[in-house]
Amino acid sequence: LNLPAVKIRLKASGGLDAADIQELAVHLGASVLSVAGRAQALSSGSPVVNLRVKGGPLALGELGAMHPAGKPFALSGGASVDMNIEGPADKPALRGTAKLEGLGAKAAGLELSGFTGSITADPSVIRLDSLAGDASGGRLTVSGTVSDYRREPDIRFKGRLTRLDLGRIFSAKGPVESSSGAAGKGPASGKDAPAPAPPAAQLPAAASRPIRTSGSFSIDEIVHPHLEGKDFSIDWGLTGVTPDFKSLNGTAGLRVKSGKFESMEAITQKSRLAKVLLMPLMIVQKVGKLGILKGMPDLSRVTFKEILGDYSFEQGVMTLKQSRLDSSAGDIASRGKVDLPQEKIEVAVTARVAGVLPLEFNVTGTLADPKVRLSARTFAQPLNELLKGGNPLKNILKGGSGGEADADEPGDEKKPDPVGAILDIFKKRK
Repeated sequence: LNLPAVKIRLKASGGLDAADIQELAVHLGASVLSVAGRAQALSSGSPVVNLRVKGGPLALGELGAMHPAGKPFALSGGASVDMNIEGPADKPALRGTAKLEGLGAKAAGLELSGFTGSITADPSVIRLDSLAGDASGGRLTVSGTVSDYRREPDIRFKGRLTRLDLGRIFSAKGPVESSSGAAGKGPASGKDAPAPAPPAAQLPAAASRPIRTSGSFSIDEIVHPHLEGKDFSIDWGLTGVTPDFKSLNGTAGLRVKSGKFESMEAITQKSRLAKVLLMPLMIVQKVGKLGILKGMPDLSRVTFKEILGDYSFEQGVMTLKQSRLDSSAGDIASRGKVDLPQEKIEVAVTARVAGVLPLEFNVTGTLADPKVRLSARTFAQPLNELLKGGNPLKNILKGGSGGEADADEPGDEKKPDPVGAILDIFKKRK
């Protein structure tokens, strides 16, 4: 710890099991904190408290710099608190208020400044009332509640951001380090070696405790080296939220009105949320790269009019009730199911591209190894055209020509055309 000048005044009585605090006043640099009340069962391992805590002014920058863990957040601004803390020390009930005055911080690539707002609490709910400030060049306003926070937190949240720079956020996270050293470096040793991460079984239970959450969030403008979007909005009502998605249940909706994107991998590789919301488009892009179907929309560089998503979740399985992309590459719609923990796919896709007959195909397998099968309906319209002497399949089957569009260049050796031969048989029978 790196402590500023400190002055403590204490008046208390009691013993090893219980204590009455008449006055505990702490002057820590420019911050002032006072505590009064009673603590019991101190030797039981489960102490019970009934305390009144008052603080203010609290110099957040000075307090944040006291410990190495707080320094990267670069806290600034002030705060005040007047709170009663009652009950078990590990899960106390709160009653009172806390206020933020010009809060500034750096977190996950966001630079926050000038945030003001108040937090009120009672034994059943914590309320965040209209917290507002600047976030990396955009204006952020949020409000929300946390109900039943002592047992099973229910987080309800509403917010709006005028501008979000995803590129700055993703780049700020940096490479992931392993127990053998930082990414891109040789193995660390000696006193500079990072401590190995604890096994999952040793992590605190609270770290993986499922969360219940609902709310909505909108962003006027999103920028990223591979993405631009306007009028982004998302709403959700979810239970069982954990990092592995295994117990995820509920619904979510997504809408982006206009923009453009490229290199979807760069957008989704550092955000699990983005990967879930854009999973239908990732499936189509993966199929396109396999080169199985001709006439597939090219999603490597897309200008879009709208992206829509309507999803439901049950035990980690996402049902695509509606997923649609209206873009320069074509109109793509998807329905089906995706097992998020295992990335298993059962999705039906319809892709309409100008000048090419609609493609309908089913995708199964996994996102890493998808299996593609053309829908029977894909052939219905081409067969009708075939009876008229046309050859529509040249735009559907990879390698199938049978028409002038795929004629060999002068001087080239004529290549076998099995699809064209089959079509010739049909034409002769007609």
